[in-house]
Amino acid sequence: MSTMKTAARRCYGFTLFLAVSLALPTTARGADLVTALDAAPADAELVMVVPSMQAFSDAVAEVAALFEIDEPDMTDALSAFKRDMGFTAGIEDEGPAIIVVTDAQGLIERTDPKVVMLVPVSDYAAFVTQLGGQPTGVTPITMGHNQDDGHAKELEGYAVMAEHADTVEAYTLGRQGVELIERVGRYAEDAAGDAQFAVYLDVKRVAPPLKAVLEAGVAAYAAEYEQEQAAGELPNPMLAAINLPGIMKLYEGALRMMLDSADAVMFTARFGGDGFVIEHAVQLSEGGPLAGYLTGQAGDVTRPFEALPDQPYLFASTLDHRAIDVRRMLTDMVDRVEAELGETPLVSAWIEIARPSIEMYAGIDGSAQAVYAPDMMAAMITGSFVKSLTVHETNDADGAMSTWKQSIESVPTLFERADVGLNATVTWTDNALTLGGQPVAQYDLRFEVPPEVRSEMGPAAMFAGNAGQTGYVTTVDGLLLTTTTAEPALIQAGIEAAANENGLGANPLLTEAREQLPANPVVEAYVSLDGLAGAANPLLAMMAGGTQLTVPESLPPVTVGLGVDGRALGVRVVAPRESVRFIRDVGNEVEAAMTQRNEAMQRDN
Repeated sequence: MSTMKTAARRCYGFTLFLAVSLALPTTARGADLVTALDAAPADAELVMVVPSMQAFSDAVAEVAALFEIDEPDMTDALSAFKRDMGFTAGIEDEGPAIIVVTDAQGLIERTDPKVVMLVPVSDYAAFVTQLGGQPTGVTPITMGHNQDDGHAKELEGYAVMAEHADTVEAYTLGRQGVELIERVGRYAEDAAGDAQFAVYLDVKRVAPPLKAVLEAGVAAYAAEYEQEQAAGELPNPMLAAINLPGIMKLYEGALRMMLDSADAVMFTARFGGDGFVIEHAVQLSEGGPLAGYLTGQAGDVTRPFEALPDQPYLFASTLDHRAIDVRRMLTDMVDRVEAELGETPLVSAWIEIARPSIEMYAGIDGSAQAVYAPDMMAAMITGSFVKSLTVHETNDADGAMSTWKQSIESVPTLFERADVGLNATVTWTDNALTLGGQPVAQYDLRFEVPPEVRSEMGPAAMFAGNAGQTGYVTTVDGLLLTTTTAEPALIQAGIEAAANENGLGANPLLTEAREQLPANPVVEAYVSLDGLAGAANPLLAMMAGGTQLTVPESLPPVTVGLGVDGRALGVRVVAPRESVRFIRDVGNEVEAAMTQRNEAMQRDN
């Protein structure tokens, strides 16, 4: 019944909308997530749950008000849903709405998936009668604008609906809400209490048909590529030398690895005083590929984080190498690349360079990196638009620096052996500077872009003449610091922050943001919206007639964290209310500026 699929798409559409929006605080009503999941059958492969339809609808309405969206589907989503489905009587608004798929293969292959919808009813007789059905047994019904045919029955306070009568007849409540959440792991348990929307996926059951689709897609792409190659229709020589079918095979392998690594996953979303929070919980399979990269240890990334200067930044992140075996992960990745693309000259040269570089990670305990707002004019002159500082905490800082130097000095060899029409040069200067009593090395990497390649680059060709990267490298008391900017002030600020431990890790806004991380965090990431706005203003001044965004003095970042507890993984994304309001204000400012500019152009014409 296509109405079931329409309902699933509507629920999915709400999720996408809310993923970029923020509701004001709401009070949870109706059934909680565990109780709602009790309604799923024991063999459920995919379950989408709104624990309280009214609370969810209220949240969507508050988002619409926040963004000044005057759309009926948003201002009263529950009424719109009931109107579209023909549910005008007998609904229990406070209860949960559930969509269940017990045949993922049919859904993936778009054949005849077994999609079941459950809605809570206060008066089942009134509910089913309005759909043309009878209040007893499995009864034919007609739903939605398209008047789709289906079947329904009453089951312990729910109206159970599906396309086929036998699907409805066989449906039973699994009463396994607790078990399903426990199957996903502790991070699903952490999120369940406040979740206002959830999606549960049984990866073990879904993996076989997904793998078959992936395999068929890669095979079809490879056949098409071979036809284009035989007809001489491949793109420029650089792309032709990359072996695109091999790359597709790598992607397939990565997806297969993820499918083989998880038992079950759950996505949840909630809204409250801390803002908009989405969480993704995964229980890794025992002995699976990804579980092998977890060491079972937990470290502390505070020291490298505090060596990042507390300056306006765009993005900052940390990684705990004690908990994740990065060296093994990178080694396996290179092995897979070699297996699929090893005969390609470019890749072969890269592998030869990459393997020694990976050894640096054997002694690294933690890393932190920040990308700072660049000086756009200086970046256009030097060709280096990424102004970043990376800090590695290591038990052999001098050895790590030596390996880092060898890696960058091998880049010209990479392009020479690859024979793709590009040349590179590297200059390394030991003791180029002395800052804070520390000797600092400087590197300069330049790419020589041939005219025929530059001609294919379009507007980007204006930067091609200065393509490359310049930066500084030094060690400070067990830390390796590297920058990607010609400005020595950044490496100097990093040396000072490392000595005084007063960098980004000590910033009050980030200290508060770290409290929003999932338990046992091993990866942290922060997006500074005010930093991005400040960096955009010089470009807007040049390209949008002097338009400037209003940048607040302090704005909490959008926070992303990855937690690990045994074989359980949890990703949490927190968008504070102030940050989403800022996004709204920026949108209004840009819209007003563009309207003013268009009106001025019309007057001039």
